[in-house]
Amino acid sequence: DETGFISLKLWEKYLRLFEQLKLGDLIKVSSAYTRNGELSIGYKGKISLITPSPFVKVDELPDKEYVNLRGYIESKIGYGYYEPERKAKKYFDFILKSENGKNAKCRIEFGPTRGDKININDEIILEHAYVKNGIIRIFSTTRMRKKSSNGLIEGKVENVKTENNKNIIINITDENGNKSTINIPKKEFYEFMHISVNEDITLETIIKLSEQKMIGKVFVFKKEYLENNK
Repeated sequence: DETGFISLKLWEKYLRLFEQLKLGDLIKVSSAYTRNGELSIGYKGKISLITPSPFVKVDELPDKEYVNLRGYIESKIGYGYYEPERKAKKYFDFILKSENGKNAKCRIEFGPTRGDKININDEIILEHAYVKNGIIRIFSTTRMRKKSSNGLIEGKVENVKTENNKNIIINITDENGNKSTINIPKKEFYEFMHISVNEDITLETIIKLSEQKMIGKVFVFKKEYLENNK
């Protein structure tokens, strides 16, 4: 917050939540305690999202501010140097475009080799990127994520049910309102949700225990689990 920083130590059950949070999101931490200069979430601790950090449109960039934004790779300009004579201070430039066709230059200043891993038309999410003079700058504090269009599907879970006590059926809706049905075998579902249970426990019971963790939340699934792929 405005007074400073502190490290937050989490139990494994909160890791999936943090995969879905963005840098800059306002969260509430309850029943935590401090130890050795760290803030720890114990068994009774709770974390909840208060205010999500908004995404900025590519054609509405501010100046000298940190932003979150998303777009598609239009082109890769490649490597450059702030001191070309000595080939020092290397960076990587690419052009990010929005769905309405507007674009902006992005510059990876920390870890420029990350530019080798992006491809034309990849969807990129940038969190806590710094905008200056129209260039989106990616520093060590910037989180850069590539949303793969190959092999994965993301959506908010609407409902969950079982099929013959062997498979789990999950209906999801993506950010554009498109609906899909996920069909996951029992064993894979246990692994996906990090559940370790006795085989005597029915899948219906597991569903009831897992519903609060899934309904209304966004998850990423393998496309091989799509119902129409089976």
